[in-house]
Amino acid sequence: MFQQFRRRMQVILHAPAESRVAGVRARLYYPSAKVQIPGGGDEPSVRERITGLPEGFLSVVNDEDGTLTVSIVGTHALPQGPLFGVELDRCKGAPRPVRGELACRVEDAASESGVKVEGATCSVAPVEE
Repeated sequence: MFQQFRRRMQVILHAPAESRVAGVRARLYYPSAKVQIPGGGDEPSVRERITGLPEGFLSVVNDEDGTLTVSIVGTHALPQGPLFGVELDRCKGAPRPVRGELACRVEDAASESGVKVEGATCSVAPVEE
C-alpha cells in the first residue's frame, strides 16, 4: 500500500504578538488517498512519526486517517516557530500531494494561566533535507 517514499513536514505555530501560548491543540489535515501515517489513534506507530515536540511539555497525538491532532501543554510559553514534525508515507501509485492539500488549524490555544488565546494559527511546510 505504501511506497518507500517518506515526506517530512513541519507544523509551525504563529501566535499573536504579545501573547504567550502554553497550550495548543493543532490539527493537520492531509489527503489520505495520497499519504498516510501507519496505524491510527495514539498507537506507537503514530507517535514514532511525530518528531520535534517541544521539550518540557506534555503531548497527546491522535491520527484519524486524514486528520492528525496534536495537543501540547506546559507551564511556560511555547516557542514561536516549528511546533512538531511529521513523517508521511506516500500511498503506492498516488501522486505527490500538491500545495494546499496539507493544511493546519489551531483548534484551541491557551496562556500559561489557562486563558484562551485568540488569533493563534499554524502553517505546514516541507522539511528540506
